[in-house]
Amino acid sequence: MDQHKFHSIDWYPETVSNVCATFWARTGGFYFFGFRGFLATKLCPGGALYTDLIERLTALPGRGPELAVALQEFAGHLPVRIWAAAENEFYGPENVLVRIEAADRRFIFLPDLLAPVLIRAIWYPSTVASKAALYAEALREALLKTSDEGPGFERYMVYGFGQRSASSAESAVLGGAAVLQFFEFTDIVGAREWLREAYSGRGPAQSLKLFSLDHGRYLLLQDSIAAGPREFLRSVFDHFDIFSIPADSTSLEQFAPTLRALVHAVPEGGNLILRWDGSRTEDAVPRLIEILKAGGEPRPNGKGYLAWKSNLYLMFTEDMSLARMRAVLDHVTSLGYAVDRLLFGTGTQMIQNVSRDDFGVVGKITAALKDGRWTDVEKTSADQPAKRGLSGRLSLEGARGGWRNERTETTGAFKLVYDAGPL
Repeated sequence: MDQHKFHSIDWYPETVSNVCATFWARTGGFYFFGFRGFLATKLCPGGALYTDLIERLTALPGRGPELAVALQEFAGHLPVRIWAAAENEFYGPENVLVRIEAADRRFIFLPDLLAPVLIRAIWYPSTVASKAALYAEALREALLKTSDEGPGFERYMVYGFGQRSASSAESAVLGGAAVLQFFEFTDIVGAREWLREAYSGRGPAQSLKLFSLDHGRYLLLQDSIAAGPREFLRSVFDHFDIFSIPADSTSLEQFAPTLRALVHAVPEGGNLILRWDGSRTEDAVPRLIEILKAGGEPRPNGKGYLAWKSNLYLMFTEDMSLARMRAVLDHVTSLGYAVDRLLFGTGTQMIQNVSRDDFGVVGKITAALKDGRWTDVEKTSADQPAKRGLSGRLSLEGARGGWRNERTETTGAFKLVYDAGPL
């Protein structure tokens, strides 16, 4: 919460008995996700945000005792009401996503006080999910063109890295959970557990029995692997279903024979991923495909594109942005190969390199209950027209071709998700 908002909680006109704060994204294609999980884990009685807010309110000089007594009337809830749009949906620019109002005049300040926290709860998981949706769309297009695999196969083509480089454990978990809305796999410990906790067990439960060598361990093991690739793979696949081995420009020069021997020795029932961690993918792709041919000559699929052995994969992980992924897809298809044996590991570009400005998520006071009637409040800026705010006590309604804002208490698409509880 912003400290300056605590300093201004009493600065409201006497004629105003409630305020409405509204939250939206300025850019379309915004995939709304994670907000109800925030309410269930953070704003619930006993949740971290709930506890912190109660402690701060009851410690305010001059107002603390009064607010402490008033809070007891709300049976463990905050004296606010929050409405939200349906999650796991795409919304257009300036569609209302969340609305919060005070449930008691003594707490008229809460909607504005909570605004910074609610913005964070909206923008981060939804932005990661929205970016993941763009990756999934690009993969679907490439699969439709080159692959015999059916719809939905793109879910298995991206692995959500990001544990080590996330700014905090919490952001890693939320980012990982957001990736899982469109893809099946992540290395982020706790992401699936958060989904199950926050969404009552509805989170995906899939996990991988994957053994992944990093470059350091590979260099230490290289001599023993080269001496007995078949024996090494047998020891791996006795415990794991998938084995991932790294390659970059240096190892491709020095250890190509070892990599080729491993590809040739992969047993039935085992899956090997040749993981390219280098930057010059345009030079590496043809060489990596040549190594994979050690597992057998590629064969044409039903669409005329070549496919190598089904338990061999190429993975690309180095700073894998959407543009870089598309470039790899285009390069592989230009060589005449299907894309369904390609994998992409992305964390930096999908989970870490995001901000509130990607989709322009904002929250403003849009209405005030003045003299018993709701009155519009609108921010305008003559020199920054893009920052024009919405106004009114708005709800959201489904319409042909999308969604539209409505001046109604609530709709089937915009439900009360947090209630102040009985008074």
